Amino acid sequence: MQPDAARQVIAAALAEIAPEVDLDEIDGTVPFAAEADLDSMDLLSLAEELHARTGVDIGDGDLPSPWSLDQLVAELARRAD
Repeated sequence: MQPDAARQVIAAALAEIAPEVDLDEIDGTVPFAAEADLDSMDLLSLAEELHARTGVDIGDGDLPSPWSLDQLVAELARRAD
């Protein structure tokens, strides 16, 4: 999956969980949860929604902590191939 496609999938999944978050306003290099004001339940819901949309499982240990949007995009793109 290309990074742009991965970002679109993340945006669509996030729209289900936190529709007030606009990925275009998120700095992709800073910790995503803080930047998007997401709590742990939101992040779990995001992981579940990404799995439902792509079949990719991304768990707590799969990304450095705290992870950025850019890191999530890269990991989803890599795994969805």
